[in-house]
Amino acid sequence: MNSEIKNKINTIGKVGRVLTVIAKIIVIAGIVCVCLAGVVGLFMPKDAVKLSMDGSMQVQISKKLYEGKFPLIGLNGIENGSFSLNGEDYEAVSVQETDDGIIVDLKGDGGDVEVRTMLLRGCLIGLIYLTAALVMLCFLKSLMTELRNCDTPFASGVIKKMTNFAWSLIPMAVLSGVSFDWSFLANSVRDFHYSINLSAVLVILVVLALVQVFKYGAQLQQQADETL
Repeated sequence: MNSEIKNKINTIGKVGRVLTVIAKIIVIAGIVCVCLAGVVGLFMPKDAVKLSMDGSMQVQISKKLYEGKFPLIGLNGIENGSFSLNGEDYEAVSVQETDDGIIVDLKGDGGDVEVRTMLLRGCLIGLIYLTAALVMLCFLKSLMTELRNCDTPFASGVIKKMTNFAWSLIPMAVLSGVSFDWSFLANSVRDFHYSINLSAVLVILVVLALVQVFKYGAQLQQQADETL
């Protein structure tokens, strides 16, 4: 292979490896913080910190949002009406227009929030996402290391590392499609949703396609070497 091309590939590997190491350090630091927060939550008494809310809320809508044209989406008729926000039912008791915008006063049932439960659930979710990201970065670092040291991008080691990296993207693609409605006052999940993240799927397919291209290039190189 041309030495100039080889040097460019090795440079890409070097730069990519440095960036991947930095990303790994950030993710590991995040995992440590999440774990420490989880330990604090585990040893915290269940009702050590509890927030009690009376269910009153005031929503201010700036004129910049609706260019000063009142009413906004029929807000003048929302009085004494009810609607759901974040899984809780609220009643609009008054709507008034000010010089800065619109103020809507809301009234709900309210409730108690257990900080310990929210902390532990948040730590668990964060740990799952960060662990999947760390696994992906480990495989990416391995690929970049191979590119840094390879004589040709069609080497079997590069192809193997690229394949492993493609498979490591699957957990991140699966997790990126997960979403749920969290009820803050009820301190529970109201609804769970899952949708396929087409962007993540496309990235995986592109990497797998590149693997096949590199495999084909490796075969052509081997045939050329045998001919010579």
